[in-house]
Amino acid sequence: MWKSLQINKNMIDQETAKAVLVKMPSKSKYAGFKFWHPKKLVHDGVNRAAKSLSYKDDWVFKLTRTSDKTFKVLAAVEISANEMAKAMSALEIAAPLDKNEPRFETIEPKKIKPEQNEVDECLKVND
Repeated sequence: MWKSLQINKNMIDQETAKAVLVKMPSKSKYAGFKFWHPKKLVHDGVNRAAKSLSYKDDWVFKLTRTSDKTFKVLAAVEISANEMAKAMSALEIAAPLDKNEPRFETIEPKKIKPEQNEVDECLKVND
């Protein structure tokens, strides 16, 4: 059965024609690890700042930690779909916007009634 994970867009480190490189959440025990996910399984998320990653129940995620300077693999681990769901549960993805609810509150300005002032005699134009 297909499932999906909601991630923040800023967790996508790189994007190629066929895949995206996703960073693991900093609050999970896999902080610093990344994994490649097929681009055709990445869709828009519940809001503008989110993406949805689709996967099957039996999916195995291959996480790697690499050196920033040499790009050598320092550590690698394979985790199940359930373990990935637990690791991603540290994320706080905002609820989707209601399509009927406006994004911004519109405030009508108060109407000002023009005041009727008398013009001073010295300012009147004499013809």
